[in-house]
Amino acid sequence: MSETLQRVREALLRAGFDPHPAGDSGLQIRKQDEETVEVWWEAGDVLRPTAITHAAEPGLAGRMEIAGIHHAMDIALTEIFRKAGLHVTHRPDDTLLVQPPPKE
Repeated sequence: MSETLQRVREALLRAGFDPHPAGDSGLQIRKQDEETVEVWWEAGDVLRPTAITHAAEPGLAGRMEIAGIHHAMDIALTEIFRKAGLHVTHRPDDTLLVQPPPKE
């Protein structure tokens, strides 16, 4: 296990999150390379009641609700990793890239 992956897992566990292997619902982490870890939230069954509730609504209301939950998760995760001394980059696909801080 890379040092970055270990730091990501420890930060998440300290914050009360249980990271799952890729493929399950919930918080996902995957080592991209020795210094980069991808982190994302796979709503899956977790948001199924919310999606069902809002599916009948006209327009974008339901999708906006789910997007808002994703955004809140991204903000929380970013703060967790920054407090652990890690650098976070947001990708357009709602994946966070977590790396050690840049070397000065």
